[in-house]
This record gives sequence, structure tokens and C-alpha cells, in this order.
Amino acid sequence: MMFAALKNNITAPTGRIIKVSVEDDSHSTIAAWNKWVPLATHGVFKDTTGAATTIKLIEVNSVSAIVSYGYISHPVNDPDFPDAVLDANLYIELSTTKNMQFQGLNPSKQYTFIFATYPNTYDISYGQQSHILGGVQKIVANDTDAIYKCYFESVSPDASGNITYSIAGLGNSNYAFLSAFIIKEL
Repeated sequence: MMFAALKNNITAPTGRIIKVSVEDDSHSTIAAWNKWVPLATHGVFKDTTGAATTIKLIEVNSVSAIVSYGYISHPVNDPDFPDAVLDANLYIELSTTKNMQFQGLNPSKQYTFIFATYPNTYDISYGQQSHILGGVQKIVANDTDAIYKCYFESVSPDASGNITYSIAGLGNSNYAFLSAFIIKEL
């Protein structure tokens, strides 16, 4: 019997999966996805079964804005991130690094984080963007009308169950975007 390889060699989760869409207040919640609204009071996330977790994301320094397009210019049909979660972005401007913190993680577990961006901005190139999670930096493209994913595998929180996350634009115009993210408990 043959088994299919896991996409991108990502370790299969053995625990909860949490899916989060970055939205503004005008969007309704998408089934199995949490809605995270910057500059709002944040509760804990639910996993994909609807069970409450202790995990939440807080802003250490406030974000620039949320940009909601209400549509995407070209359907993406991504297996992890449906088009409906890609139509709004956390918008980070002018070389500013935005720092956030994941809290409530289990210090005895490891996690995979997948961050997705879809700069839906009419054929404008935004260079690259930097994602830093727990001190590890990943750089992804930041051009329009395509989904870009940033993977962090086997990440351990500190003894308090926290992990710091930072995002910043790099390159020609120094903007960054965040559309959604997934947390997989290993």
C-alpha cells in the first residue's frame, strides 16, 4: 500500500487545528475559521471542531489598518486557505514592524504555524515581507494576485505558553500584508 507524501513535508498534526482569518468588522465569520479583528478586544480561538482553546493573539504595538477588498481579483483555490479568507488583509506600512504575541499555547507541545498573504492590489509589486516567529525569520514574496505562505514547523512556546510574532515589509515599497493563519498542534 502506498501513502501520499505530506505537502511541503509538514508534520501531520496530532492535536488541535486552529484557523484564523484576519478581517474587519464588516465580514461575517467563515465556518471553521476564527475571525481576528485588529484593534479589537480579543478572546480565545476555537479549534476546527468548535471547541474553545486557550490560544489567542494580542497586539504588542497596534497595527496600521485592515484593508478589506470584499473580493479577490483572481480565484486562488488554495487547499489550505479558501478564497473567502483572503479578501481582507492586515496592512502594515512604511517599514514599520508590527509585533504580536500568541498566548495560551501549551509549553509542553510543539506547533506548526502557516501564515498566508494575498496582496489583492491591482498589479503593484510590494517586494518581500519578513515574518519572525520565536526569533526565526522567514522571507516571502509580496507581489499581487498570488497567495504566499510562510511555514514555521515544530515551534515551541516559552514556559508561559507565549510566542512572539513580527511582520514587516522589505524591498521596494516596504509594505506587508497578512490575510490568515493556521496553527497546528503537534
